[in-house]
Amino acid sequence: MTELAKQPVDLALDTAPISGSLKELVQIVNGHPQHVLIVSDFASAAELLLPASD
Repeated sequence: MTELAKQPVDLALDTAPISGSLKELVQIVNGHPQHVLIVSDFASAAELLLPASD
């Protein structure tokens, strides 16, 4: 994702089916879990203390 953006990524929106990629998304947004919004993998989001849509 950062290669495509060609600059730092500030926010990430995860709409994919459960895939186990949430840790990588947090890394992509420079380790700021509050910059990742989850709309599908609520169990993993809760484990990683990521914000999730209701």
